[in-house]
Parts: sequence; C-alpha cells; structure tokens
Amino acid sequence: MKYHLLFLLLLGPFGLSAQQLKVPTLSPRSEIKQEVGLTEISLSYARPSAKGRTVFGKLVPFGEMWRTGANAATQLTFSEEVQIANHTIPAGTYAIYTIPTQEEWTIIIHKKTNFRSIAGGRVKPENDACRFTVKPITNPLKIETFTMQFTGIHTKGLSVELAWENTIIRFPIVVEVDKHIESQMASLLQEPDSISHRTYFRAAEYYLHNQKDLNQAQTWIDAALTKSENNFRYGLLKSKLFAAQGNLDAAINAVQQANQWATAAKNENYIEQTAVYLKSIQKPKKTLASIDGHSLLAKSIQYHDPTNQWQNFKATLYLEQTRPSSDKVATSDVILNLPDRYFKVIDRRGGSNIQREVDGENCHNTLSGKSSFTDEEKKKHRLTCERAKMYRDYFSYLYGLPMKLKDKGTQIDKEVYTTEFQGKNCLAMRVTYEPSVGEDIWYFYFHPTTYALIGYRFYHEEAKNDGEYITLEGEEMVQGIKIPKDRHWYYNKDDKFLGADLLVRGTTLR
Repeated sequence: MKYHLLFLLLLGPFGLSAQQLKVPTLSPRSEIKQEVGLTEISLSYARPSAKGRTVFGKLVPFGEMWRTGANAATQLTFSEEVQIANHTIPAGTYAIYTIPTQEEWTIIIHKKTNFRSIAGGRVKPENDACRFTVKPITNPLKIETFTMQFTGIHTKGLSVELAWENTIIRFPIVVEVDKHIESQMASLLQEPDSISHRTYFRAAEYYLHNQKDLNQAQTWIDAALTKSENNFRYGLLKSKLFAAQGNLDAAINAVQQANQWATAAKNENYIEQTAVYLKSIQKPKKTLASIDGHSLLAKSIQYHDPTNQWQNFKATLYLEQTRPSSDKVATSDVILNLPDRYFKVIDRRGGSNIQREVDGENCHNTLSGKSSFTDEEKKKHRLTCERAKMYRDYFSYLYGLPMKLKDKGTQIDKEVYTTEFQGKNCLAMRVTYEPSVGEDIWYFYFHPTTYALIGYRFYHEEAKNDGEYITLEGEEMVQGIKIPKDRHWYYNKDDKFLGADLLVRGTTLR
C-alpha cells in the first residue's frame, strides 16, 4: 500500500497533465492576413466584449495607455518595409498600443512585442517605431466585441481600423510597389529574350492602372504581342493604353482587331469584353434634333426652376463626398445666399474643420476654430481669399445648373443633337465660353421629354479625349428648385471613377 501511494505521488505531475480542463477563452485570439501590393500584412489580436459595460472612459480609461485588445500584445507584421504616418517602418513584427482620449488617440507602433502587462512604464518611447495621433470617428452602430480589420485596400496600401462600442479609429499604411516593379523589370531587361510575354503584359497593365509612363507601357505590350501573336487579352490592353493617351482612333482599331482575334479563337468572354469596350470608347451616333440650343435651355430651366427662384436662392446644402483613394466620407455644409452675396462652406475632412467665408468681396477663413495660421497650415489647406472665392464660384455653378448657363459669357450652340449619354437616350447641347470666362468645351445632356439635366462632360482638348464627365441621379427639392442629388465623376479617357458628391438635404435660410 505504501509503495502504491509513493508511485502515485511520483507520477502526480505527469499523470495529471493529460487531464487538464480546457475552457473557452473570454477574449479569443483572432488573426487576419492581407496581401497589398507586393507586401503581406498580418494582424493578431485578442477580442474582448463590452458585456453591458461602458468601454471608453470607463473600462478603457481616457488618457491611459491601453493594450488595444486583451491578454498578449496586439501584433502587426509586415513582410516588407512600409510607411505609417510618414514614418518608415522596416519589415518585422510590432505591437500596437494606444492612448485614447475623447478628442484624439495616440497610436504607438512599438518594437517590443512580448508584454502581457504594460504596467510600470514598460512601453518606453525609445523603443517606439513611431507615435502619431488620429481623430476618433463616432459610429452610430454599437460594436459589442472589439474588432480590428483592414479597410480601403488598394494597390499601394490599406487602412487599419479599430472599432468598439461607438468609436472607430483608422490609420493608413502605405507600401512600396513602384520601385519593386522597376527594379524587377530593369533586372529582367538585361536579358530581354528570356522575358515571357506574360511578364511584359503584367508590367504594361501595372503602368496603365497606376498612371505611369504610358509610352513605356506601349513598348511592353508591343513586345508581349510579338511573343504571343493575336493575343486578344493583350490587344484589349493595347487599346486601353491608346485611349489613355487620347488616341481614340488607334484605340478603336486595336480593340476591333482584338475582337477579331477573340472571335477566331471562339473565346466568348473576350468577344464580349472587347465589344463592350469598343462601345464605351466610340462616340455615340447623333442626329440633329428639331429643337435649338436656347429653346432646350429654356425648357430645362422651366423643369428645374419653374417659379424662377434661383436668383433669390438662400439655402444650406449638406453634402457628403467620397473618393476612391480613401475609405473616409468627408462632409461639407454649403451656404449659398445669392441676394446678399454671401457664401460659406464648412469642410470636414482629414481630421480638420475648415471654414471659408465670402461676404461680398470680403473673405474670412478658419482652421479648426483658429483665424491665424502658420505658413505651413496656410499652404497645406490653401487658406486664401482667392481659394474661398473659387469655392463660391464652384458650388454656385454646379448646384445652379442649368440656370447658370444663362450667365454672361456663356456661348450656346444653336444645334442640338439626339444621342446617348451613359446608355441613356438624350438631347446634347454644346457650350463654350468667352475667353475671359473659360476655355473648356462642355456638353450638357438632357432627358428627351422632361428636359431634366442628366449629366455633362467637359474637355480641355476634345481631340485628346481629356477632361471628365459627370452623371446625375435623383433630385432634391430645395426652395422650389429641383437640384440633382447625386453626382459621380469619371475621366473621359478611361471611365476611371474619381469620386461622388451626394446632396444629403437642403434647407432654406430664414
């Protein structure tokens, strides 16, 4: 009996190890990975839940350093060197710590990653990779469990987003791509015969999508076609390169040839792709309409402003603006008071609040409540009277169309044509301006029966197919005027989306 008890005592630690109880983790670990450009970025963090508690200001005190999660340090890993808040961060693994306050958060990218507790001043500034501040965003939707994710992913970067309770924090990470591509191609071009046609194609495609040297891209796509004749995929890219350079005739010829190659190969996918692209770059057929330019404008103004309110327009327009380069939504409040010659715009973007005001010929600008600025702030935000007046003229023009086409210096062509605009039948009217007003060539597109304005485009040099076009969707009634609600902007040359201006609402000034 004694020997049996001694045996159990000796066996104890080893015998019990196989019988340990496994229970769920209260703050489970999560890991996400993302390829961006030529870099892999991964994030590992623990996810606590609110469970009815007030998080920021209570569970996570303001003004104190936070682990940014639970348990072990939150870790961010880069396979290549990156840029964060204008700081160069070498490849490697880093911890993320934060110091939240109501007004701004300090983000700390730290070299020491093995702390489970940060008490006692363990996170020392000399071990930081970088520190910077960001503004918190209020989230109307409550997030129960702490969440981190990658958002706004594009070829050259992404944003890291933290969300918990009703707070969102974002900061961007920029990766280097151009130098890697150029270095690879320089190395490969030392032995050009060994370069595959697919490599030439990929290099040309990258240069097109990132608006690099298009002449060099043309050289590469020609080399690809030399090595892979009648390749319809390469022919389509060649057409897009011609279009991006403003050579529409060459672009049309190239895509027609690519369509023939796809047809011969019986590739239904590229038969359709080349046909759709050909239609997008061909100028739509047009026929002379029975209405003249001035009559068309009068009918459109009657539709949009039936009681002639524009000259007495006094309202605030609340706008949201989105751009593909950012996942953030900027907002603007625009006050247009035409009878009193007063204008004001309040822009909220990039963590700044900028106000530009024009009262008659007098201007006043503020930056986050300040009326005096450093030279750097004035240059960065263009805090000048000229810029304020430019904004006044810009918003007055865009939101005053079509009424603004009656302004002095506007030259309206007599001929009106029936044509298509973005797949819609319409009436098209050409407008130019006296040299003292502007040099661009504009086309305005109207619904063929209601005469509502549905879009417009402008060229600096029409033969080069430069400039932009704008589509209009929906309407908002403001002070008796039907104002187009949503505007989406695109390049003429390649239909690249540039951004959207959305009219949330308009209210008449009292």
